[in-house]
Amino acid sequence: MVATIQLYDLELLGLPKTVFSCNTLKTRIALNLKGLPFETKWLDFATVKEVIPTLTKQNPELKRPTVPVIVDSISGQDKVIQDSYDIAVYLEKQYPNTPSLFHNNPGVHRFFQQYCESVLLLPLFKLVMFIIHKQCGPDVLQDWWREDRERMFGCSLDVFAGNRDDNILAVKNALLPIIKVLKEFPFMTGEQVGWADVVLAADFKMMAALDPVTFESVFLSGFETPADDVLIQNWWKRMSVYI
Repeated sequence: MVATIQLYDLELLGLPKTVFSCNTLKTRIALNLKGLPFETKWLDFATVKEVIPTLTKQNPELKRPTVPVIVDSISGQDKVIQDSYDIAVYLEKQYPNTPSLFHNNPGVHRFFQQYCESVLLLPLFKLVMFIIHKQCGPDVLQDWWREDRERMFGCSLDVFAGNRDDNILAVKNALLPIIKVLKEFPFMTGEQVGWADVVLAADFKMMAALDPVTFESVFLSGFETPADDVLIQNWWKRMSVYI
C-alpha cells in the first residue's frame, strides 16, 4: 500500500528523530495497528509554531499549534486532522477494513483515555519534564520552553515537578487497576487490542524513550508480586510490535 498519510511528529533537537511525545505516539501506534503506511514529517518546538498553522489554517494566537496532525491525500484532496483522538475517529471511519480501534464501543476507550490523562500522565510528565527541557534544543529554545510551561503551570518548573518519590508512587498507584485488568484479559478492554491499549502504550513509550532506567524499574517491575511484573511486561511486549 502506498503511503497517502503524512504524520507531523515532534522531535527533540538533542535527541533527533526519537519518538517521545505521548500525543503523537498515539497516532503513530494507531496507524501501525491498522497497518496504514505513513510518512513522518519531523518538527521541533520552534517549527511547530510555524508549520502547523499553515496546515490547520487556524490563528496561532487563538488556538495553540500542536501535534499530532495528519494530512491524508487518499481522496485526491488533502484532509488535515489534528489531535490524536480526532485522528483515531477519522481513521476508523475512513479505513473500515483495517483492524478496529474502538470495536464498536468508543465510550469505554474514551473513558480509559481520560483515566490515563488525569491519573497517570501528570506524574509521568513530571518525571521526564527536565529531560524534555534539556533536550528540546539550543539555549534560546530551552528558555522559551521553560517560560512557556511556567506560564501554563502558573509556577516554576521546580515547584511543578514536586517530589520524585511522590511522582513514582503516583505512577505505581495508577498502574494497579491496569494490572488487575491484565489478570483477566490480554488487553485493556478484553481479548482485542484497541485504542485503550494505544493510549497506555504511548505513555509507556514516552517514559521508555526519555528515561529507560526509570521505565524498567517503575513501569515494568516492583509491583506487589513478581507475577504482576510479568503481566505488565507481557502486555508491553504485545504492544511493542505496534511501536
